Amino acid sequence: MPIKDYKSLHAKGTKSMYADLIRKLCCVLLPFSRNMVDLIGFSASIPPKPNVCYRFPMTLNPSIPRVSSIEQAVSTYGSCSQTVTFSGPRRLVPLLKRCRTV
Repeated sequence: MPIKDYKSLHAKGTKSMYADLIRKLCCVLLPFSRNMVDLIGFSASIPPKPNVCYRFPMTLNPSIPRVSSIEQAVSTYGSCSQTVTFSGPRRLVPLLKRCRTV
């Protein structure tokens, strides 16, 4: 499902500020994490379900939430951003609690 709101930063896909941030974070994290990082998305409806999922693997496969390169991370984000419908506002408290346990 393509992004309907072309004002959204996600609409720029792999050229968005989000993709740039993913590149920068992976550049820092991959060397310190055995070259595997979980790529997690926040606040989106994932077809076919209409309800919002506040934390989900951007691979859209809960069994394989990790990526092993910057290129794979950006490509995965690009595919995910064309499949899910991002929403807002973000619910930060559940997210912060989950991050604290990781």
